[in-house]
Amino acid sequence: MDILAAVIIFTCALVACFACHVLVFSRKASGQVSGIAYGVYLAVIFAAGILFNLLLFFMVQDGIPAEIRTPPFFIGISVVIEVALAYTANRVAAVVARGQARAGEEKPARYKCNDDHVVKSRAEALIDNWLDREGIVHEYEPSLTLDGNKIKPDWYIPGGDVYVEFWGFLARDNKEYDARRTHKEELYAKHNKKLVSITNTDLEDINVRVKQKLLNFLDESDFGRPKRCSQCGAELDDRYR
Repeated sequence: MDILAAVIIFTCALVACFACHVLVFSRKASGQVSGIAYGVYLAVIFAAGILFNLLLFFMVQDGIPAEIRTPPFFIGISVVIEVALAYTANRVAAVVARGQARAGEEKPARYKCNDDHVVKSRAEALIDNWLDREGIVHEYEPSLTLDGNKIKPDWYIPGGDVYVEFWGFLARDNKEYDARRTHKEELYAKHNKKLVSITNTDLEDINVRVKQKLLNFLDESDFGRPKRCSQCGAELDDRYR
C-alpha cells in the first residue's frame, strides 16, 4: 500500500476512534452508560484498535526500517497508540462533563412554587409545594457557612432546625456531583446538623416516604398546620390557602 494512502487512512481511523472514545467517556461521566457496557466497550475498542494498527503496519512494513520491523515493535507501538488515544479522549470528556455541570448549575431557576419560591427543577417544585401544603415553614436555599465553606442547602426548616437536601442524581452517576454531595454531608455531620436527604425514589410516594424522613426530627403535629409566611412565620389568612 502507498505510504501516503496508509497515513490518510490511519489518520481518519484515529479521528473516528477518538470521537467514539470521547462520546462514550462523556456518557459514562454523566451516568448514561452502565459499568458493564462501559467495560465491554473498552475491551472491544482496544482489541479492534490494536488489530487495525497491526494490519496497517503489516501493509506498510516495506517503508519501515528493517532494524525495527519486528512483531514486538508493531505490537508495542499499537498498544501505546491505543492507550494514548484513550487517555487523551478521557481527559477531553472530563472537561466536557465539567462544562456541562457548570452550565447546569448556572442555568437560571424557572419553576415558581405556590409560596412564590422559584426553584431549579420540577422535582424541587414538587417538594417545595408539598412542604407548603403540609404547612411546614421552610426557606429555599438559605446561605450557610461551615468551616469556611459557603453552601446552600436546598431547604431549611426553622421549626425543627432541619436541613433538607434533594439529591437528583443516583449514586455514582456523576463523580463531580458525588464529590460535592459527600463534602456537604460530611460538613453537616461534623457540625451535628439535622439533615434529611431526599432522592428521586422518595418522590414516588412523597406523602409517605418524605414525611417519614421528616418525622425523625419533626412531630406529627407539625404537619397540616395553617400556612405561615416563609419570611416571618406569621399565620396567613384564608386568601392564601
